[in-house]
Amino acid sequence: MKNEKLIITGSKGRIGSVLCEHLKAKYEIIEVDRILTEKKNCFRLDISDFDALKNAFEQVGHVKCIIHLAATPNTNSAWNEILKNNIIGTRNIYECARIFNIPGIILASTGQVTGVNKQSPPKQKQRFWSYKISVDSPVKPIDNYASSKIFAETLARQYYEQHGIHSICLRIGFFCKQEMTSKIKNSYLKSIWISHRDMIQLFDKSLQTNTEFGIYFGVSKNKHGLFDLSKARKDLGFRPKDGL
Repeated sequence: MKNEKLIITGSKGRIGSVLCEHLKAKYEIIEVDRILTEKKNCFRLDISDFDALKNAFEQVGHVKCIIHLAATPNTNSAWNEILKNNIIGTRNIYECARIFNIPGIILASTGQVTGVNKQSPPKQKQRFWSYKISVDSPVKPIDNYASSKIFAETLARQYYEQHGIHSICLRIGFFCKQEMTSKIKNSYLKSIWISHRDMIQLFDKSLQTNTEFGIYFGVSKNKHGLFDLSKARKDLGFRPKDGL
């Protein structure tokens, strides 16, 4: 029996590379990225180009799920780049899911939609945060990147309500190369760090869940964790193993 197909956008990125390597034993991975590759089942394209994206989806056939990672991650990027890659591109992904009857999407969002960054909390001198932020807390975008991810979460809700496309929106924390973990000194980054093992578990659980729509934080079990993981534990069964 053939493995089910997954489309992973941004497959050559830091998270995408890890997930492709892990998931290839369970699924047939279809990679979508702007980086040139000659591997089988890889499409080099810009997701803001709807015709190119639609053409790729036509060639793929039936797909279990899309893992949508492709985005401009730099908070200092120009607005036009964020608009093209994070907003128009994400809308194109959801529209292709609708056209080709793909039942679900796992969407990479960010904890930055909550308004926190390495300078937070303002006007306070404590080294660590004395509170936790839940997914029900108000969003407080501090830049265009964060706003683009709020748009993506809202778009996910729209396509769920209007077209029945399931979405798991993951507000992912700080993910780095494994060899860099021991060098993390910043207390903010320690509070939102997620390990490779926990990242893999988070996406595995998201692929297996019966939850049709939800927004969750994706971080490890950090000593001074900033984000409340209770909803991810309850709905997804996410049980992080690591922590700083």
